[in-house]
Amino acid sequence: MAARRKGPVFRVTGLPASQPDDELATWLKAAIDNLAEDEQSKPTFHAAIVRSCYDNKEKVALVEFHGGVPAFLSDLKDNPLGDWQVETGDEDINFDQHFFGFTQLYTPKADSPVTADIIAITGLDGHAYGSWRGKGNLGRMWLRDFVSKDLPHCRTMIYGYNSKLSSYGINTIMDYSRELMEELKKVRNTEEVGL
Repeated sequence: MAARRKGPVFRVTGLPASQPDDELATWLKAAIDNLAEDEQSKPTFHAAIVRSCYDNKEKVALVEFHGGVPAFLSDLKDNPLGDWQVETGDEDINFDQHFFGFTQLYTPKADSPVTADIIAITGLDGHAYGSWRGKGNLGRMWLRDFVSKDLPHCRTMIYGYNSKLSSYGINTIMDYSRELMEELKKVRNTEEVGL
């Protein structure tokens, strides 16, 4: 049996932390199917639910599509710095592919304490998620798929910023470092509830 080729990964923010992960995954599948209801062929996807780095009342989903991307997200393929927001019931959820700020990839189990935070920061012209992903059909994201197995008591996160050399920004290395420090302060001020 041939392995399925890994597709694009989107981050979905704004999911309520009060719901169990399996219920959130089911709800997210229904929401994406509903948003893509007019499409002839619907791509399949896998969603991994993780805690938000910023807000204990939110969770985040890492959604990997197979067989294409729904039309409502196709603009994000052309504009990787953009995001797409939708109101679904009581929730405002946001889809992006840029992964700006901190995104948690792995949370230690509830009965084990967090002994360290691992933060991966890509270099200039890299991508917060894609730079850590292998090539080929499997395309494993080694920070998520392997580090969590080797270091199960560590919280693993990526940090994204606009590192594209072709953008018209005037940021210097000092600007990038200040932004990182400000975001790090926000993350460190959250409590490890439920971990």
